[in-house]
Amino acid sequence: ENPYAREIGLCAQLGILSGDGDGQIKADRPVTATQAAKMLVAALGYGIYAENQGGYPSGYLLQAGQLRLLRGIPAREGDAFTKKDAAAMLYNALDVPVLKLVGISEKEVYEKNKNDTLKTQYLDAKDWYMGKGVVEGNRETSIAGDMRIKEGKVVISGELFAAGGTRAADYLGYRVEFVAKNPDGADGNQLVGVVRTMDNVA
Repeated sequence: ENPYAREIGLCAQLGILSGDGDGQIKADRPVTATQAAKMLVAALGYGIYAENQGGYPSGYLLQAGQLRLLRGIPAREGDAFTKKDAAAMLYNALDVPVLKLVGISEKEVYEKNKNDTLKTQYLDAKDWYMGKGVVEGNRETSIAGDMRIKEGKVVISGELFAAGGTRAADYLGYRVEFVAKNPDGADGNQLVGVVRTMDNVA
């Protein structure tokens, strides 16, 4: 039995997976870029739009293109789909508003909210949050006045964070975007991830 049988079954129930022409899901076969695009379009709720544009594969590829899921990814039938491609497609999907069925009258009514995305759903589930600012201080030095910062801590735009396993301390004077969390009982917030977004501004 496939170790992911439970997850595969759930995706089939949600319409994300539909199998081949006989309805069989052959999970042991490599996934193509076209199949991955179909699954992600359906997971985001846009399967109804894709079906109205011709169904699989053309309608789903067209919808994936409209959602900009295919940036940097070859999505022709039969193309090998690599881990790098999967990461890129998921990244492209993070800020796409999720389309939801909100009612049925004479026809189905769908709605999307720009603040309801895969990214916000994931962050909410993990109780994480995103922010941006300038790294103003680390253990060695500060560019924003006289600060005494403990080992393993950094200051971003006046807010103290535990650097965790990030490289935030290396970005002194740079603008960054970050994901952080506030563990129960912790002294301040803890960085989960940090990326430098601009040249040094100090």
